[in-house]
Amino acid sequence: MTTPRRDTSDTPAWMNGNNTRAMAICRVSSKRQKDGVSLPMQESHVKEYAASVGLNIVEVRSFHESAKDASKRVEFDKTIEDALKRKIKHLVFYVNDRIARNFTDTEWLEELIREDRITLHISTSRAVLWEGSPDADFFLFDVLTAQAKQDNRKRRMVTLDGMGQRALMGWYPARVPFGYWQQPALDEHGRPKKRGGTVGGPTEAGRRLLRREMELHLEGCSLDTIRTKCLAEGLVPAELVRNYHRSTIEKHLKNPFYGGVEPRPDPANPHETFKSQMVWRGKLMPAKHEPVFTVEEWERLKGSFGLKSKYRKRKHGGLFADGPLSLTCGDEACGCKITFAPKFKKSGLTFAYYRCSDGKRVHRDNGEPQVNVNEEDILSQLGGAVDELDLSEKLAAAIAHELSATHLKANREKARLAEGYRAELRELEGKENRLYDRYDRGELDKATYERQTARLGDDRSACLERLRASDQAQDDTYLVTAQRVLELAKTAKNLWEEATPQEKRSIAEKMVCNPRLHGRTVRFSLRKPFDTVARMRGDGEWRAWRDSNPRPLASEANALSS
Repeated sequence: MTTPRRDTSDTPAWMNGNNTRAMAICRVSSKRQKDGVSLPMQESHVKEYAASVGLNIVEVRSFHESAKDASKRVEFDKTIEDALKRKIKHLVFYVNDRIARNFTDTEWLEELIREDRITLHISTSRAVLWEGSPDADFFLFDVLTAQAKQDNRKRRMVTLDGMGQRALMGWYPARVPFGYWQQPALDEHGRPKKRGGTVGGPTEAGRRLLRREMELHLEGCSLDTIRTKCLAEGLVPAELVRNYHRSTIEKHLKNPFYGGVEPRPDPANPHETFKSQMVWRGKLMPAKHEPVFTVEEWERLKGSFGLKSKYRKRKHGGLFADGPLSLTCGDEACGCKITFAPKFKKSGLTFAYYRCSDGKRVHRDNGEPQVNVNEEDILSQLGGAVDELDLSEKLAAAIAHELSATHLKANREKARLAEGYRAELRELEGKENRLYDRYDRGELDKATYERQTARLGDDRSACLERLRASDQAQDDTYLVTAQRVLELAKTAKNLWEEATPQEKRSIAEKMVCNPRLHGRTVRFSLRKPFDTVARMRGDGEWRAWRDSNPRPLASEANALSS
């Protein structure tokens, strides 16, 4: 028995090649399949459609993923990319909203379709989007996406309204905290209802752990100690052990959900009582679940987190603990941050020290002792930058004079260049006029005239660009800045000697960068243009060649302006 061949006389236009390989893509928004469209049903319908149009399903991809946020569609993006890599051209979906509920994915898919890399099929409507589809079909695709997006908004609004009503009734409407569970309401036959229900709990294990955490905290134990003791006493459930951290304990002890309030009856349901509390969408609301802590215990817990720390508060975090002058370890193998490590004496005195944090354990593994460097020593070594910049009145005046001379010379050169560009423009304008006269007399045909006019236009544009750059007003800012730098260099020594430690740090921040601590020695680099001033101060012959070779001088002036 032979299988009859499919009649190709009515082959659709999108079937324009031999590539009939297709991928069936089935999606639901959640594992609970709230959309009412199960994966097996989608797969069955998609396969039936593919067989009817002559497509060969080579793979079926089924997954649970929301379609509303393009940035979170990991499985969808991976599926499309796999199809492109394997050159599977036809992608078959059950309905339109199984594809996308956002325009980012829609535009991406349209681009792939326009490039003839994929063809989209909707099995229920038997619609096909391919490279030859009219714009009206793509517009309809956009409209259906917009409709799906709006359906999402409506579902969200209805869901939040329902959850809000449940919260007003005193029952937490979402996933409840540790130790509690959602208890569904039962009908007359003992079957769970879709709506209604209460919050059950706390579990006995949850109550024991939470109360033990409270007792240890009120005794003054740290979060680390509470964690260690609760684990040692076997109070932490097995499913929580892996993620039982200090932050977990802190969340337990600060969560109003576990705290009790003064009981008061519910006016709408007199047989029910508000006796606890919860936070829903940022608002503290009365609740009806059974609390773990009594009213008095909860007040003590809240007060304990508001008490002052037992540790002494530092007056300041250290001059070099952060900011531009925060130090790093100069050891190439380490490079860790230098931390502020003050020493407190019983007399009340505090000594500011700094040491390497040794986060990579380089010093410890090498058997090197911990080095503590006094803050005053660091500040004194940074003062070396002031010594490098200490200019005499005579040297500062000479540098300022040379800067002004270089500035004036540069302005004159710029004016000379500008005048040359203007003369070139006038010459080009004359050429254009003469060219037009020849064309008007019939000496040139239109093609030749247009070609030469275009060439003159390019020359004119290039000349205008050079003139624009040359005609820009001379910026005197750098000269003013350089003079201020020289003034600061002249007075820096006196300023440093009279400044407080905080003022010295401010001065050093303007002059120094990249400070590094090598043992007890501070090394640093000078910021621009102070590094140039320091080089000029150290080079006694910097003016000797100014007449015969002024370029080094000009470069020094430019360095000051940078």
